Amino acid sequence: DQDIEISIGLKPHVMEEDHYIELVWLKDVTQDKIVLAKEFSPSDESPPTLKARVPHGVTLQPYTFCNSHFLWKGEPFETI
Repeated sequence: DQDIEISIGLKPHVMEEDHYIELVWLKDVTQDKIVLAKEFSPSDESPPTLKARVPHGVTLQPYTFCNSHFLWKGEPFETI
């Protein structure tokens, strides 16, 4: 297993009551299952960050849900 850290965005995302990342999750692409999810609040630090311990050789895909921009789906990546 290895530790990974997913930070959302190339620059900090707004985290205010009317505009913030509500949820971040990782999906195992092969099994089509959500393996980890984390909910955020407007008072959380930016950028929203998800830390996880994942097995080697798994293909994961990050997702976020912003209350202003809605669903974002990142590119799949394989753990080494």
